[in-house]
Amino acid sequence: MKKLFLLLFFMFSIFFSQAQIVDVPDPNFKAALIANGIDTSNDGEIQVSEAEDVVNINVSSANISSLEGIQSFVNLEILNCDSNILTELDLSQNPLLTILYCSYNQLANIDISQNLELIEFYASYNQLPESILTQNSNVRHVGLEGNQLDGIDLSQSTSLETIDLDSNNLLEIDLSATRGQALSYMNNPVVYINLKNGYETYSMEGTGVTTLQYICIDDTFYEINFFMNYTDILINSYCSFTPGGEFYIIEGQNTLEFDINGCDVNDNGYPFLKFNITNGSVDGSLVSNSSGLYNIPVQEGNHILTPAFENPDYFNISPPSLSVDFPTDSSPFVQDFCITPNGVRNDLEIIILSFSEPVPGFDGTYGILYKNKGNTVLSGTVEFDFNEDADYISLLYADPLEDNLSSNVLSWNFTDLEPFETREIYVSFNMNTPTDVNFPLNADDELDFTASILPNDSDETPEDNTFDLKQIVVNSFDPNDITCLEGARISPEDVGEFVHYMVRFENTGSADAINIVVSDDIDENKYDITSLLPLHGSHDFITRINGNKTEFIFENINLPFDDANNYGYLVFKIKTLQTLILGDVFENTAQIYFDFNEPIITNTYVTLVVDDNLSIGEFDQSKTKIYPNPVKDIVFIKNSNGISSLSVTDIHGRIVMQYLSKGFETERHLNLSPFESGIYFVNVHSQEKSEIIKIVKN
Repeated sequence: MKKLFLLLFFMFSIFFSQAQIVDVPDPNFKAALIANGIDTSNDGEIQVSEAEDVVNINVSSANISSLEGIQSFVNLEILNCDSNILTELDLSQNPLLTILYCSYNQLANIDISQNLELIEFYASYNQLPESILTQNSNVRHVGLEGNQLDGIDLSQSTSLETIDLDSNNLLEIDLSATRGQALSYMNNPVVYINLKNGYETYSMEGTGVTTLQYICIDDTFYEINFFMNYTDILINSYCSFTPGGEFYIIEGQNTLEFDINGCDVNDNGYPFLKFNITNGSVDGSLVSNSSGLYNIPVQEGNHILTPAFENPDYFNISPPSLSVDFPTDSSPFVQDFCITPNGVRNDLEIIILSFSEPVPGFDGTYGILYKNKGNTVLSGTVEFDFNEDADYISLLYADPLEDNLSSNVLSWNFTDLEPFETREIYVSFNMNTPTDVNFPLNADDELDFTASILPNDSDETPEDNTFDLKQIVVNSFDPNDITCLEGARISPEDVGEFVHYMVRFENTGSADAINIVVSDDIDENKYDITSLLPLHGSHDFITRINGNKTEFIFENINLPFDDANNYGYLVFKIKTLQTLILGDVFENTAQIYFDFNEPIITNTYVTLVVDDNLSIGEFDQSKTKIYPNPVKDIVFIKNSNGISSLSVTDIHGRIVMQYLSKGFETERHLNLSPFESGIYFVNVHSQEKSEIIKIVKN
């Protein structure tokens, strides 16, 4: 019995001792471990207890084909297995790993899904798949160059700061979910990079990449770093319409209430309500859509939201303002605004829209847009007068059909136009040709239409109950343009009042345009940016104002590319500064972005402050003289106070010639021979003032 007991004890001891030895099948790996001094017992084996004491292993350049046995190193924090012949690597049993070097192997598969503490990961020059970092939200520094990656998913790498992706096959790189601040992407056919993540990118290396077309980046960082050097690449923030990085949402519905029982789902939305937003250091504005819905993404901090009416004494609003503190408050923070009438305010408004420039021999369609911007329900009449040009155009149709047509004046009766309701009327004409025997219509001729809305005897602002549209006939036109609906001239009496702009756009591409942004940098030396109000659009849009930059955002417009449905437009109004004087010029240009394409830069529409009652050359003849007038080729300009600069504007409001004096000169001549016959305006800037003189070019 005693011998049997000793035998069993001996066998158990052997089994137990063997069970404590880590199985390392690859002799090169085992030899490298022993060379690292891990075999502290010097028995030529790696005990489990010895493996559990190890936090750092370096087995680089050891011709290792398998790291089988690494799972026993449960407390491992740093592993360097660079420059071996590994084809796969399973580190799922090493949860404390923070730094991994495994570059220059043949890895086609690696499991780091359980390495949630991983901070640095370097696996360059392997054959890894794109879904490597799907669970590693703490990783900060990554090296994956030379892996022939066709794509990479970094949506879970929210702590990522630097990444090297050189020498892969990447077409797109999206760092929007990361803190990515340094990126290297050399030797990739990359077309698109998304850096819109709320963090400033301080390093970007793409030497040799000639395919890059678009970089998306937060507006905040665009002008303060090296991106200004990327002159041949489209850079903007329009890949999405929310800030990069962590952000919060304020949203709600603006409702107009009349039945004195509180705002509810039966009440109408209040369209295009402007909100002024400030966090104490940065100010901006956002305008809700045509249904009264607003959605405002903001960063961390306290934000004060204040509604701003065009006529604040017409309405009461509850709450009058809103203070939100993120992340203390939950997101999205929902706040509806209830708007009620204040007294009795009758106020109608009308404008005329032109959906194309008039071209001889072609049809032209016009929109009559009338709106109740007061706080009472109104009925009345809309009139459209085309009598002045009736001989040069032929009425095709009106939609809806007019109630009356008399002396080339169309009229429609309307009833129950509710506050902030907008209605449209469409009128179409055919333009005469230049060969018309009696009334030929030619380029540079002017068409004049007038729309009015009645009643105006009790109207709060009767001046906007009448609208004059002046149009210059053209031989052709660009479908993407901007037009001042008041025309190329306003009188001094109209300075400080609203002017109306219409931006037209057309998708001439080969696919639907998912998003369209119209960007307009407002000249704050000529316009009052605080007065800007969107009025109407072909599709739903929101308006965002930061500083002098205004963006009209058509998100998910999905504008088709077929000729019948590929156009759109928007209309807004803005006041000129009251400081403009006779002879001043104000101009506007828009940029139209179709998805990620280069922007289409519209024409620059120039409007002059000029007295139309002055005859040709009548402007202060004692100071400025222009002769001959009419002119065939050379025109002479004299001003005894000295000429600082000259500009010539055509009747469309376009600057066709500019001259800047290099010294004091009282006389200058201009060669107008290349220009077509017609009317032009010469803007003469002297040391004392500016003058505009109308000339005729034969």
